[in-house]
Amino acid sequence: MLRALPLNEAGSAYLASRGLLEVGTSHDYGVVPDSPAPRLRQYAGRLVIPSIGPNDNVYDVAFRCMKDHGSSPDGTPLDCKAAECAKYLFLPGMDKRLYNLRALAQAGDTIEICEGQLDAATLEACGLHAVGVAGANGWKRYHPRLFQGFDRVRVWGDGDAAGKQFAEKVCNDVAGSDVMMVPWTQDINEVFVQGGRDAILSIAEGDDQDDSDDDGDWGFDGDVVDYDDDPPPF
Repeated sequence: MLRALPLNEAGSAYLASRGLLEVGTSHDYGVVPDSPAPRLRQYAGRLVIPSIGPNDNVYDVAFRCMKDHGSSPDGTPLDCKAAECAKYLFLPGMDKRLYNLRALAQAGDTIEICEGQLDAATLEACGLHAVGVAGANGWKRYHPRLFQGFDRVRVWGDGDAAGKQFAEKVCNDVAGSDVMMVPWTQDINEVFVQGGRDAILSIAEGDDQDDSDDDGDWGFDGDVVDYDDDPPPF
């Protein structure tokens, strides 16, 4: 049912503003109507992001806020956190899954791992094959074996301390491959909107990194987060 919800005008405009309309259409994104069935009322007006597996099955759904929360008195745009709005909501009673696992079957010798569904969608829009982790604590101890067999694994972490810690954790866990962190400080989708596909591919290949980045030093020396150790499925 959720996969069948159409992508309305608001959803199409939102995705187009982020350069993701084509990907959103191919990944069966939709929008919960403003007056939905009672069980969907808490998700009204949100973008529906289904997680689709290699067999075209949907095993999880995320509901992403699309609201414009306005600006602060100094004119700075307010994000969901500043507006005390949950950016993502999920179905009750379901553990968070990896997003876009069908990329594992579609990829050749290289796979991308990043935080967030729309970051993964952005990399997909650039012709890369990407899996998204639903938040830093969405990485499980059994996930590394899903990436065994790839010649190259690139891990895209957000530029803040939590994002860098996430990327370090994933890189340390994924063994047996050429694993590299993609260090940066900007939002993946912002780079894509501003610079297009070439800007993302330049970062992926390390064309804009100086020698100081080659050792993978993120400048983070804090404690590693204790990630959940739940069993499969994904």
